[in-house]
Amino acid sequence: VKHFVKSLCEVSFLEITTSSSMNSLRGKDSALDSSTPRIFSLQKIVEVADFNMHSRSRMDWANIWSSLASHFTIVGLHENQHLAMYAIDSLKQL
Repeated sequence: VKHFVKSLCEVSFLEITTSSSMNSLRGKDSALDSSTPRIFSLQKIVEVADFNMHSRSRMDWANIWSSLASHFTIVGLHENQHLAMYAIDSLKQL
């Protein structure tokens, strides 16, 4: 499970960064660009975290959380405020 979560975090990071750079390449305005990153994988990370938080032992959850915490920190500090607030709100719901 830890490898799955780590990979999902990597895909989420690529999804967030790639969607921003692809919009820039398409000639979209940078203000619009930063307001529309893709968050599908980030949503799935929240679902995986919610499920595993209650079903795994504390030691397993601590290992999983180490990957999730660093990803949520990166996304929570993202320059896009909407994306950062989504990450923070997701953490509050967990």
